[in-house]
Amino acid sequence: MDPMSECTDGNGEVVLDSREAIYAAAAELETCSDCKKKITLKGCHLSTTTAATLVNILRKNKECVEELVLDKCKGRLDIVLTVACTVAMPKALSIFLDYPPSIAFEPLAHSIGVGLLTNSSLEELKLDIGSNRGFYTLTSDAARSLEEGMSGNTTLSTLHIKNCRFAESSAVRILAEALRRIKGSLRDVRLAFCCEPNGQPLEDRNIACLIRALDGGALERLNVTGNQCLDYSFQALALLVDGTQIKAVDVSFQHMNRDESMPTFSLVGPLGRTSTLETLTLQSNNLSTDFDMACLAAALTHNTSIKHINLSDNNISSSAMNILSSQIPFMKVLENLWIEHNPVAAPDEHDVSENLAKAMKENTVIRSVACDPKLADYKTIRYYADLNWGGRGFLPQNRTRTNTSKNDNSSSSREDVAIIPSALWPMILSRTGRLSKSRERRANVIYFLLQQGSPVFPT
Repeated sequence: MDPMSECTDGNGEVVLDSREAIYAAAAELETCSDCKKKITLKGCHLSTTTAATLVNILRKNKECVEELVLDKCKGRLDIVLTVACTVAMPKALSIFLDYPPSIAFEPLAHSIGVGLLTNSSLEELKLDIGSNRGFYTLTSDAARSLEEGMSGNTTLSTLHIKNCRFAESSAVRILAEALRRIKGSLRDVRLAFCCEPNGQPLEDRNIACLIRALDGGALERLNVTGNQCLDYSFQALALLVDGTQIKAVDVSFQHMNRDESMPTFSLVGPLGRTSTLETLTLQSNNLSTDFDMACLAAALTHNTSIKHINLSDNNISSSAMNILSSQIPFMKVLENLWIEHNPVAAPDEHDVSENLAKAMKENTVIRSVACDPKLADYKTIRYYADLNWGGRGFLPQNRTRTNTSKNDNSSSSREDVAIIPSALWPMILSRTGRLSKSRERRANVIYFLLQQGSPVFPT
């Protein structure tokens, strides 16, 4: 069987997972002119000869290659990167390095830096330089190579750095300077699961240094999961939310001690003022105090843009959950809320469940609530979310009661019934059809809306 037969598709993508596949790809290029838009090199050991063959593939596709993925490869990766970065720089470059290190990262960083400086086509750079077994080390020299390349780059919009161990604090400062130089073009930044030289999560001051470098730029999405964002980092986040048009922030899986809590009070003002932030993810942290929850809930009631918030697995106490429920009726734009995997003490479970159900009854915009299915009012909570998804918000908010006095006649009473305009029903039914695979849930929504908003069932 042709080694290339299982690794190409009609979209111009080729996956090379062996030496034979690389040679077959090179031979194919001699007989056909199909353009390879995406080249993925997966798990290969590159000798000098094999690397040279791959270089030939890159050279012949340099006019059309859009994405190059180097996934857990070993050997002469520096040769491939040098050519990719100086001759055929794609729009997207992803490098996944396994551990323990089989190649030094400094030459790779130098090649990437040269490419960023000399080639204007790269828009997306993803570096995943570690695994659950360990991390590559970003030295000051490697960071400086990246910084020198970024200093003259104006096209990079996506930068992901994951599983990176900083050799020293100076490497953090150099990377921060690199981010500051290109913050005008960066739209999506991910700095996830980074660590200090001793292997501990990247500390609060260092992650804050990186976040501050992005302030005042064009950033739209920031992901800093798996670090140690505490006071300094949240102060930097507050400035970032205030100073950019950011749309999504992910601060999940922060490493906190049992007595440390997420300092949400730093975000109260910015969350109340921002009109662009749509997604806030705070999963798997510690939001256990009533004060922190009160700050966050108050900010959400004043916010005009956040549609999705994830508070799952946050050790939210029963009292804090009740504080959140008390503010849900006043949240006018929130559509999706995740609060599952939070411990609710048995004596308080009934009150928490009942308060959340009452809050959802009064809220007409939240379309989905992910909570503990063991709650007594779980189906009721889901029912009101289903109604919101189906279109309960289309019902007039100030409905005139029918039969308000004994003197009201039937004709005037019927005219005062608030109905959903007929033109909206096709959209409502279409939306309800996408709600769930459960016919019962769809039927409940349609019946409610017909009963409350149609002359078919005047109230």
